Amino acid sequence: MNIAEFKQLLDIPEEAKQEVIQHRFSLLAESLFRNFQIEKEGIVYDLLEIEFYFWSPAHQDNITYPRHCPAGLWYFHPSGVDISFASDKNHYGGILLRSVVRVASEPEVIAGPVRLADHLFDCLDATGNDILYQPRLVPKLQPDTVCCIETAPREIPTSKQGQALAAPYCYYVRSRHNCHPEWKSVNNAGRPLYYSAKPWLRHNFVEEEKNEQMSRREYILNLRENNPTRSLLRRELTWEELENQIKNNNPQGYHPREERYRK
Repeated sequence: MNIAEFKQLLDIPEEAKQEVIQHRFSLLAESLFRNFQIEKEGIVYDLLEIEFYFWSPAHQDNITYPRHCPAGLWYFHPSGVDISFASDKNHYGGILLRSVVRVASEPEVIAGPVRLADHLFDCLDATGNDILYQPRLVPKLQPDTVCCIETAPREIPTSKQGQALAAPYCYYVRSRHNCHPEWKSVNNAGRPLYYSAKPWLRHNFVEEEKNEQMSRREYILNLRENNPTRSLLRRELTWEELENQIKNNNPQGYHPREERYRK
């Protein structure tokens, strides 16, 4: 796949449904991991981890940063840098670069989206004449047909009360170029850096969060049913209002949003 074909995949129709969008994400991830790498100042980086964000009326991923730009641009935001989809006010998004590995005799892992953005875009030519300092997505000389691409869940908020849907929008390759299996690296002072947001552990985290949310709801429903004064049932409360009343009325008891109130 060449750059022109890749940019075509970055143009997702505004009316695309969930299954079409998810299939497009899968095609883009497959293409990025197998056919492309990032080059800067003669140094080559292979992708280890990416994450997809896309908002449209049919796919309301509300933590996607709005933007208005053509497909294939670097788009910077507080969480890092994206390869942007074709975006306007009605549909927008991009592919967040989360982790890469430097291709060298001693591979170096740059893990975490903010650290990655700082590493790749630490120095750019202010006059625009020297592309040496500009990170570029370039085709591999030979496609990587052996890397094992895996997915991990990413939470998509579905309400203001904290409910979220877990979708397989994180893609990663755990081992490339004999890099450290836990993606450990070192900082400029030679001290070890450990990546805490390991994608291969996300499945356990999502399941724990789901169980915790169920426990919260069971506790609140039980409190509603067994509250003798019925003071919490004078009107239908939101989950957040109810949780605040639990905190105020039970300072030593269970409160789901603050660790110090948990038994």
